[in-house]
Amino acid sequence: MTGIRLTPLLTFVMAAFTLASAQDTSHVRQEKAMPVHITARFEHIAVNIADPKSMAEWYEAHLGFRIVRVSTTPSYAAFIADSAGHMMFELYHKADQPLLDAGTINHMSMHFAFAVDSLRPVKDRLLKAGASVAEEIKTTASGDEVCTLRDPWGFSIQFVRRATPMLAGKGLYAEHYALNVADSRAKAHWLVENLGMVVMTEGKAPSYGMFVADAEKHMMLELYHNDKVPVIAFATVSHNATHLAYSVGDITAAKAQLVGAGATVVEDILKTPGGDFVLMLRDPWGEPLQLVTRAVPMLK
Repeated sequence: MTGIRLTPLLTFVMAAFTLASAQDTSHVRQEKAMPVHITARFEHIAVNIADPKSMAEWYEAHLGFRIVRVSTTPSYAAFIADSAGHMMFELYHKADQPLLDAGTINHMSMHFAFAVDSLRPVKDRLLKAGASVAEEIKTTASGDEVCTLRDPWGFSIQFVRRATPMLAGKGLYAEHYALNVADSRAKAHWLVENLGMVVMTEGKAPSYGMFVADAEKHMMLELYHNDKVPVIAFATVSHNATHLAYSVGDITAAKAQLVGAGATVVEDILKTPGGDFVLMLRDPWGEPLQLVTRAVPMLK
């Protein structure tokens, strides 16, 4: 309106009100942009193989695994857990889907590792049971003893006696799942930011070895870059051949968080006949990543 003059006091009050309103709006926008806090734990590694029944029984007989759940038809899907209840394998045979040809994968490209109190008795026992040596017992610069075998189906299994244990546990238990990746630091930090993981150790160049555990430190993912062995092109690997699964409390919130951080949906959230909710994604590097919310948790 023309002809109206504001007093200095009124001008000051209106300016202060305008500034406060702008600050409040900025605060609201910032809160909406903050990521949802998601806490996940490692749950299982899934493998499509020709004879899951025999593999499940071998791990039960020789590595102390327990069979948690079995579905005999149509694919014989068996969930088997290590004796500590840290982690599971999901073993199945889907005849119309690609098998994981684990025997052709370099053991330093991918392996599953167990912590043990003593290496040689485990090695000798498993060799008699049909395993073979991928890498003989060696001692690392940090004083750890390490040996890598292949089970009768070609899957690389490593055994490590730590000079200083990285996780709490007794006897033989699942310790880590190792992958040779193109950018270990980026992938590790993505897991920390979006699934509540914890960096246990962070190595330096050239391999930038990272050990990343779930928040309660049940198990770890070992990520590194070794330019002397292949990086698995997971983008070309069927999620039915193999995938790594995480247990989450709120699968809908976890989906929104991960998709917002660059993951892509492969199979959307569905409810199984048993009441579990499952979701299949690929992370920004193409690795198949499953989220599960169990009606009844399968691990301790």
